[in-house]
Amino acid sequence: MNIQFLLSAAFCFGLVVNDAAAWHVNTAACPKDPVEVAWVNYIDVSPCSEDPCSLQRGETYEMSISFETGPEPSDIPALTYHFWPIIHGIPYIPPGFNRTDACRKSGLRCPLGANTAYVYSTLLPVASTALPLDITVEVGLRDETTHIDLLCKRFQVKIV
Repeated sequence: MNIQFLLSAAFCFGLVVNDAAAWHVNTAACPKDPVEVAWVNYIDVSPCSEDPCSLQRGETYEMSISFETGPEPSDIPALTYHFWPIIHGIPYIPPGFNRTDACRKSGLRCPLGANTAYVYSTLLPVASTALPLDITVEVGLRDETTHIDLLCKRFQVKIV
């Protein structure tokens, strides 16, 4: 075998492995989409290799949201994150749910500045008791000082 063939095969294999590791999910705007405070470049779920992502009960997945802030507001000192299912078009917010501090253990450093690119990372544990179904989920980041949603997106997942 020639070395060029081996390098080409290794490169192609690397693309396939990387492609299977994370997937840019197809997203839609939330009905209450925020006023252009931040723009989502992509949302990755890993491991995932198809749309909608198949999420195995009892497993944990990684999610990354790549986004860019706009010119306003200039400093965002406190940011929270939410992720919940949409049932019959309505977000299901579990009783006692508190938004998670998005500035801790997420790859973000607050305060967020204007006109800057960021990547928010978090884990998505899927309960072993979750029902197997296809469902829309909503993910968002909110400025807790102004109570303005920086971003809000919805996408499909399949619980298996």
